Amino acid sequence: MCHCLGISRATYYYKNKEKLVDPAIELSVVEAFYDNRQSYGTRRLKKSLQDKNIQLSRKKIKQIMTKFNLHSTYTLAYFKVYSGLFRFIQSIIDSKQIKSTIYS
Repeated sequence: MCHCLGISRATYYYKNKEKLVDPAIELSVVEAFYDNRQSYGTRRLKKSLQDKNIQLSRKKIKQIMTKFNLHSTYTLAYFKVYSGLFRFIQSIIDSKQIKSTIYS
C-alpha cells in the first residue's frame, strides 16, 4: 500500500513521541512562582530553581508557566520614546536652511 501511495513505510508507521515532564518539576516551578509573590519571570525563576539544584531551560519554564496560565504581575514596558533623535535631526535641518539662506 505504501508503495502505491509513494511514501515510505517509516512515514506511515511514524508516531510522534510525547515528551513527558515530571510532575514534581512542574510543581517546583509553580511553587517557586508563588513563593516569589508571582513577580518572577522565566529568567529569575531559572535562577531560583538553580539555587535548588533544578536544571531547566527558560523555554521549558515558559511552557510550564503557559500550561498553568502563570503570568508575572511585575511587567515593565521596555520601549520608551526617545525624542533626542528628533531634536538632532531638526537641528541639522535648521542649520542647512540657515546656510542656504546665507550663501544664496
